[in-house]
Amino acid sequence: LREEFSERPSEVAAIGTEDKDSEAREMDERRREYEESNFIRLRESKKEKQERLRRERKAQQGMANSLAELEEFEEMQSIIDSKKSKSFVEEEEQEREQSLKRFMKK
Repeated sequence: LREEFSERPSEVAAIGTEDKDSEAREMDERRREYEESNFIRLRESKKEKQERLRRERKAQQGMANSLAELEEFEEMQSIIDSKKSKSFVEEEEQEREQSLKRFMKK
């Protein structure tokens, strides 16, 4: 309930994350809970630190790829917009023809 109404951002798993990533997140969460409940910081070994940094780099690369896909989306949107504008022009031409026909009937 607290998470639902809090203003803190929620953690969302990225698309294509591995099971190892979810296991690492669980370990990080357990470690954080332990540290907070006992008011103590646990030291990371070099291996743990390297693994954490590797996961962070991998996540940053995933975000960069997602941003690149957004740029591709903009290109697709421009194509869609150009098709819409063509259909809009066709609709205007049809309206003009209809109004001209109505005028000629009078």
